[in-house]
Amino acid sequence: MQAFRELIKGWLGKILLGLVVLVFGAFGTESLLSIVTKPKPMAEVNGEPITQRSVERVMEYQRQQIRQRLGEKVDPSLLDAERLRPE
Repeated sequence: MQAFRELIKGWLGKILLGLVVLVFGAFGTESLLSIVTKPKPMAEVNGEPITQRSVERVMEYQRQQIRQRLGEKVDPSLLDAERLRPE
């Protein structure tokens, strides 16, 4: 740890530390912006954008409906994402 402190005290250490801060800052800013911005739509139906999240919500709702109708001993293939997605 002492060697690291000595390195930072010099001009080369300050440049390296500055680069590390810039890199982490850039990636941190990117992740924050991805949270704030709207997700890209997967498709558009009648002018309404459809996001991945909304598709997943509808599929989970369909799974719950199938479980309610058929009970807990439902065939797992009926709950498969590939089968529910086209509907």
